[in-house]
Amino acid sequence: MRTWSDVLTGPVVEADAALDVPALPTERGGPDY
Repeated sequence: MRTWSDVLTGPVVEADAALDVPALPTERGGPDY
């Protein structure tokens, strides 16, 4: 069972990871800043 914590933390962790490597495109094919 997923808790609200899991639902809210998932996207936040992904966004934080994306910010850690701004020079690399995301696995989803996002913009390369």
